[in-house]
Amino acid sequence: MVRPALRALCGARVHARQRPMWPAVLSLTVDMDDTPARVHVPLQDPNQQYLLQCFKDLQQSSRRPLIALDFGCGDGDLVGEARRAGFEFFGAEAYYGRSEYEAESLARTDPDAAPCILRIGKDGRVPVVDCYFDFVCSNQVFEHLRDLRSVVGELARITRPDGVHVHVVPTLEQWVDGHTGVWFVHKIPRGNLRRLLAAAFHRLRWVNFWKPDVSFEAWWSVFDTFLADDTFYRSWGDIRWSLTQFFTIRHRGPEKFAWMLQRTPSRRRSNSWRAIRWLWRLVPEPIAWRLLLHRSGVTVELRARTH
Repeated sequence: MVRPALRALCGARVHARQRPMWPAVLSLTVDMDDTPARVHVPLQDPNQQYLLQCFKDLQQSSRRPLIALDFGCGDGDLVGEARRAGFEFFGAEAYYGRSEYEAESLARTDPDAAPCILRIGKDGRVPVVDCYFDFVCSNQVFEHLRDLRSVVGELARITRPDGVHVHVVPTLEQWVDGHTGVWFVHKIPRGNLRRLLAAAFHRLRWVNFWKPDVSFEAWWSVFDTFLADDTFYRSWGDIRWSLTQFFTIRHRGPEKFAWMLQRTPSRRRSNSWRAIRWLWRLVPEPIAWRLLLHRSGVTVELRARTH
């Protein structure tokens, strides 16, 4: 659920209309004179690839078709990929329906996902009945939620009693902010020190969304506001407290890490991933898990608590 203004450099004009469907979803009409048609490409984000694989594994073990939700689906890449594979997959996003973000969001929405994206209401509710979904996932969404506990409660409401969640959750313990690519910038209060650190990384071109024709001032004006107004990093302890009010937790970080190593060619692995891979073999599991926490946050599987 990344704010579309972060990608304003690739803007496009679109129009949206709502169709009378249940659940309430979006339909897009793109101005083809101004916006080229989006070309489908396979999922590039390894987190999304892993979440889709989790759902495929769950579906394979089920005797009936399952209904899934990508909460905070952004451009709908995961939803579109899943639906092209024949799965009953929906998305939910808060930015749709907000005039200041809607045009930029819809311009990049996967056309196969667009009719299946639910608008999260201002009250935080997803427009579906109770116990609707068998599988709910999210990819780096929880750090954008002001009231995490109430959202987790809403996710519990819309999930079947035997449903499964898998969430990729950035935490305050991470060394690198995933939005900017700048080390420790999310740990520093807004001000000159944060700005100087970001400027140093931008000068070295070690940042996300770097472009030669975009100055640091233009780049930072977007990210500085985004980090201050739309990003709320929490410690793993705080996140765990909110989750355990409604769910039991099982860590899937080691499984995900092993899965990603198997699928990623060695030449494409970063040095930090290579280091963690070797350390994983040498150090006790609690220490290895802590390294993963600092490298990429946590990946958790949630199941409803039984009373």
